[in-house]
Amino acid sequence: MDSFTVSGFESLNQFALRFNIFREESGHTYSTEPSSYTRFAYIQEGYADFFVNECRIVRARPHDVVFIPPETAYHSIWPEQCCLFVIDVKMDDFVTSMQNYGDEIRILYTDTTGVLEESIEKFQENSADENSYMWMERVSIVAHILSTIVRTQQERMNTHSQISQSIVYLHYNYEKDTSVGKLAEMCSFSESQFRRLFKEYYGVSPIHYRNRLRMKHAERLLHDGNMTTAQVARNVGIDDVKYFTKLYKRYIGKSPNRKKTEE
Repeated sequence: MDSFTVSGFESLNQFALRFNIFREESGHTYSTEPSSYTRFAYIQEGYADFFVNECRIVRARPHDVVFIPPETAYHSIWPEQCCLFVIDVKMDDFVTSMQNYGDEIRILYTDTTGVLEESIEKFQENSADENSYMWMERVSIVAHILSTIVRTQQERMNTHSQISQSIVYLHYNYEKDTSVGKLAEMCSFSESQFRRLFKEYYGVSPIHYRNRLRMKHAERLLHDGNMTTAQVARNVGIDDVKYFTKLYKRYIGKSPNRKKTEE
């Protein structure tokens, strides 16, 4: 996004903060290279599809808070006129605390309370004031918005900590075809409760989450170049090469054979 109405940057020791309000017309596409900043984007108006490697990761709608981890190259497509508030933050301790958010673009939550909207409106009002000291007020508002996002997400994480055992299991056993019912049993939930909580917090189904883990591991194995496509497929728990290729295209955005050819 190459246009904005308000922007700011402040740095203190190892802490850096950037903030922008972006307004774009319909049909806009935004692409970015990997950055050392962690990004939070609050969608005020319009909706967008976020892509990594030509594969759509999420669709964000008004009042969604989108998390974009550092070192992530992505592009987004905005079919409608849009307005979003973006905060980029860089701090060693902060990045460490964000590890539980995951390493992929995701919607953290939808702000149904209007708290973020109210703070952003206050920020916009202050932006019209040209007094020299008002930049401090704007930084204070941005810090409040950031702390609200982090605090809300922490509360959600505490609420959904009961399903964390299933996440740990999937990360260490993604090649196994463990049923959703078995995962639910691990967390002492019925299958329907587990599916609801998992989708509510992670934004995808347990099977989608496992497939994504499988394909990311497959991409690393193919990059190493020591295995055939069939061997990689079996390594991540898929015996059917055609099905593996279909999944790989869906999650990575290209065929596994193309990956090997490019190398």
